[in-house]
Amino acid sequence: MARTIRLTVSVLLLKEQETWVAQCLEHDVAAQGDSIDEALDNFGAVFTGHVMLDVREGREPLTDIPQAPKVYWDRYNKGSRLDKTLPIRMPERLSSKDDLISAAPPAWMVSAMAQELRVF
Repeated sequence: MARTIRLTVSVLLLKEQETWVAQCLEHDVAAQGDSIDEALDNFGAVFTGHVMLDVREGREPLTDIPQAPKVYWDRYNKGSRLDKTLPIRMPERLSSKDDLISAAPPAWMVSAMAQELRVF
């Protein structure tokens, strides 16, 4: 029987020159884009990819990814809170050898959300 895991993460949004970066704090996962929305969309894809690969390899999702470095936590604590959340969509089926879509049920059912977003 599949075990349910609910992940709630915090995401820091940083502007680095012309690029926006979405940095997760609880797990050192990040993505970038030309806008905040694009960075968040890309973050969702990267985050989901990490979860899917862990499930495919039989690992509990994200347990091998450490927290973001302290500098990001400090910036997050000084940042301004955005009034939005980011549901992170997980595919209904996870990973076969050849592609990341499979007929086999996942070992874990994962629900994830970036509940607090802050801009620094």
